[in-house]
Amino acid sequence: MPGRARYPIKRESDVVIERGDALASYLDRRADSDLANLEDAERFEQVGAYLLSTFLRLGSIAQASLAKRHTAAIIARLDESLAAIAAKIEIGPDLAARHPGVSALGLQHLLEAFRRYDGDVENLLPAAVDSQDSYDRFVTIMKRINQHLFPAFLPDGLIPLHALILVQWLKGYSLASMIRRNIDYHRSRSKKYNLPVLIRQTMELVEQIARFRAPKYFSAYVDVLHARLHEISRFDLIEVDELDIGTQLEFGVSSRTLLSLMELGVSRMSAVALYEKIARDDLSQQACIAWVIERDSQFEGMGIPAIIMREIRAKLLPTGGPLQVPTS
Repeated sequence: MPGRARYPIKRESDVVIERGDALASYLDRRADSDLANLEDAERFEQVGAYLLSTFLRLGSIAQASLAKRHTAAIIARLDESLAAIAAKIEIGPDLAARHPGVSALGLQHLLEAFRRYDGDVENLLPAAVDSQDSYDRFVTIMKRINQHLFPAFLPDGLIPLHALILVQWLKGYSLASMIRRNIDYHRSRSKKYNLPVLIRQTMELVEQIARFRAPKYFSAYVDVLHARLHEISRFDLIEVDELDIGTQLEFGVSSRTLLSLMELGVSRMSAVALYEKIARDDLSQQACIAWVIERDSQFEGMGIPAIIMREIRAKLLPTGGPLQVPTS
């Protein structure tokens, strides 16, 4: 039997930073190279973004706690590369800090792309998911993110599929419904498919694209676009109270009402079923509870499945004592 051995546990960022020259070389190339031609982007981009955000905030990564874990030579070499990048950036440290793992340099390139855009700036915004433009806008935004921010949605040929997954996810489709639609798509076009593989691929698209990459990069996209809208005084296009795109994508909801129901502990599937009956987009948690209390006796006639009604009543109706509409 082999003897026990101790294995040192290191932060992933420290492992990458220890490659000093390789990381510094990537940062040097990142400033001027086409994103599509950068090698090792997946390995270095996250740590490079973190170091650049730290540099913008402190003026040197030598002031950060991570510097104590690395040699002075490595820190000085990285500082040199980061200083060259920072000199080209207008993006402030606060904006960069709101998007960990997204390079401030990419945010800057996206801002410059917005400044060069000569069409109606309103066309740069994501469209409401229930509008006819939502799918086309998602396709365009993903391509713009790939070109200027980071190649997050690859290959380009799959962007239409990724956009379709986002639309279905935001409309509240269940995972089972999305899988059924994928099966129907293959059958209608007489395409061969392996059912277990198709199911697994659909689940991976939801997790990796709809719930991870899209919230991360769409949030950064919208934040930079808002900065551009401030520059040109188009405050009318900035909806402060609007549910932000990152939250919508993370939870698979497109309205305040849906998010309120899920915050109250209702499952996404039940929240969508109830939302279709509420037919309002702006209800707070308290307003959702009040709506359910007022219509509890009418549920049986609404066509809501019994299992969903049980969950809604268990989560939203008070137990013990008379039913009362909450006031706070």
